[in-house]
Amino acid sequence: MSEECIAALVSAQEETSKLQQATVGCEACLVGCIEHATDAGQASNSPLDRSLRQYGITYRKAVQALRDMYNEDNDSDSDNKGAGWLSGFRAAKADEDRPFSPNLKRCLVQAGKLADQMGSSQVSSHHMVLALLEYQESALYLVHILRFRRPSLD
Repeated sequence: MSEECIAALVSAQEETSKLQQATVGCEACLVGCIEHATDAGQASNSPLDRSLRQYGITYRKAVQALRDMYNEDNDSDSDNKGAGWLSGFRAAKADEDRPFSPNLKRCLVQAGKLADQMGSSQVSSHHMVLALLEYQESALYLVHILRFRRPSLD
C-alpha cells in the first residue's frame, strides 16, 4: 500500500473513533481517501483529485456528510440528536481499537486486485475509491456527498 493509502486508512480510523463507531466502514474510508486526495498542503493533480474538484467534493463536505449520516450533533438541545440514518450503530468507546468492517475488508481486497489489473505496484487511494464505488453502500454514500454540486460540462 502507498503511504497515501495508509494515511487515508488511519484518517478513517480517527474519524470512526470521533463518531464512536465499533468498526471502520466504507464510508469512513472514503472520507479518508478524499482527505488525502485533496490535501491542501500539496497541489495534487492526480486523476482522483481532479475528479473530486470537478464535482466540488472537499474533505470538509465529506466529513460533514459522514457526521450527518451518524448525526454527530454536539448540540445537547437538538431534537434530532441521534436521528441520522446510521445513528443506531453507535457502539464503541473513544479509546477502543476499531477493526475494519467485513465490507471494508472486501473493498481492500478488491483495491489490491484493481491495482494489479492497472499494473500498479502499490494500492493507492484512487484504487480504494474505485473499489468503494463497486460496493453498493459506499457508492450510495458517494452519491450523498455528490448532492453538493454536479460537474460543469464546459
